[in-house]
Order: sequence, then structure tokens, then C-alpha cells
Amino acid sequence: DQRMNFVAQAVEHGAPTIVEKVRKDGQIERLIEAKDGPSIKGVVNILKEANKYVGNGEAVNRIFTLYMSAIRARDKGFSSLHFGENLTEADLRQAFNKVSANPELKDVFERARTEYNQYNRNLIDFLVQTGVLTKATAARLTAQNDYIPWYRERNGIAEMIIGNETPVRIGSIKEQPHLQELVGGDTAILDFMTSSVQNTNMIADMGLRNLASKNAVYEMVDLGAAKMVKGGSGPNVVKFFDKGEEKVAVVSGLPGIPGDLVVKG
Repeated sequence: DQRMNFVAQAVEHGAPTIVEKVRKDGQIERLIEAKDGPSIKGVVNILKEANKYVGNGEAVNRIFTLYMSAIRARDKGFSSLHFGENLTEADLRQAFNKVSANPELKDVFERARTEYNQYNRNLIDFLVQTGVLTKATAARLTAQNDYIPWYRERNGIAEMIIGNETPVRIGSIKEQPHLQELVGGDTAILDFMTSSVQNTNMIADMGLRNLASKNAVYEMVDLGAAKMVKGGSGPNVVKFFDKGEEKVAVVSGLPGIPGDLVVKG
């Protein structure tokens, strides 16, 4: 329910994170807060310096996007990135060379890219904190400072695609219709301003939903209203991740009510 608020806070201040605070009674309380630090707003403020070299904000956004994509393609191979038919390797090379030929513009873009990469690292760390990814997977995804995520639908499942890495399962579009709007069309979302906010939205949604599901299921297991199983499907089955490993539970305490609905309740 608070996803959009967390997204807005992340854009303004920095990626969400789980912080521990000691209450007056001495108990530890874990809260989700936007962490002051690298942010999309910070990237945009840096990119404003490039207007005098390129012309306007729209042009800066387009060239910066191509520049980052060119670096990703150089590291991972153009064919592995699934950019679609509307973007060629020559387009990326031309943009990269244009930026490289202007030292002042390149300096602005590199500072913006550094801010953006750290922001994305912090987003991925949030997925580790909420149990979606392992630390090893997170380290692999962000190892080369060229992280550019986008999303696809496959067999009704929204997936996060990161180059030639194994896709990260976001969730079922049937169960979460709003994911359809964030997945995009048939071509990769390359626009930085669009993709950075949509990526924040997806990751906040995935982390918050997984954290809520995990906590609810474990509480129901303690109450005898659910049990952990090795696998399965059906209306009473709830799936979530814990330390990057998919877990499956059968909710049996409320017969006739789908497990996901019980968790949401």
C-alpha cells in the first residue's frame, strides 16, 4: 500500500533500506526508510550541467541513455542485451564517440553514471535485505558499474532482465495487474528518466511484497495456519523468497480462501 510513497522518497532522497532502531522498551524495531544518498534527483541535477553542451534536457536524457547502454554493450556484448530492432550497435558507438570527443561532457556523464550506479547498488541491496536476492547474486549484478535493468513478460510472469544474466522473477501479472504497466512493450525501455523510475517502482514493489509475504507466512506457520512444503501449486499455495531461495507454503487455516488473499489480509 505504501509502494508509491517509497518510490517518491527514493527518487528524491535515495534508495529504501531497512534500519534498526532501539525503542524505549529496549526492543529492536526494524523500519523501512529512504536512505539519504545517491538518488535519481541527484543524477538529474548533475545532468543539468550537460545542457550547455547538448542543447536541452531531452537531448541530454537521450544521449546519456545511449552512452550508458554503449558501455553495457561493450562489457557484455551487444547481442546479449536484447535491445530490439530499433537500436543498432552503430547507434551506440556513435553516441559513445560523440561523448568521448567532448571531455567536459564526458566528465558530466561519468559523474552522473557514478551516482546512478551507486543508487542502483543500493536498490539491489534492498532486495538482499528483504530476502529476494542473495548477496552473491547482488554482487554479480552490480560488479561492473554498468547495471541497466529492464523488464519483460514471459508466460504471465514479469521478469527483470539484466544483460545475459538469469532473469529475476518479479511476480505474476495475473495476481499483480499493475506489473503489466511497468513491464513495457516489445522493445527495451532505454530512456533513462523513464526506466530509472520504473526500475525503482519494480524493486520497491518486489521487496515490500516479499517482505510482507515472508513475515505473514512465518507468523501463520507459528500459529498452525500454514506449513512449509517443498513445492506445489494451487490457490492455497504462497511463494516468496528468503535469503534468495524460493520458499513455498500451503495456507490451510482458512479453507476456501486463496493463500495470497490471506497473506494480503
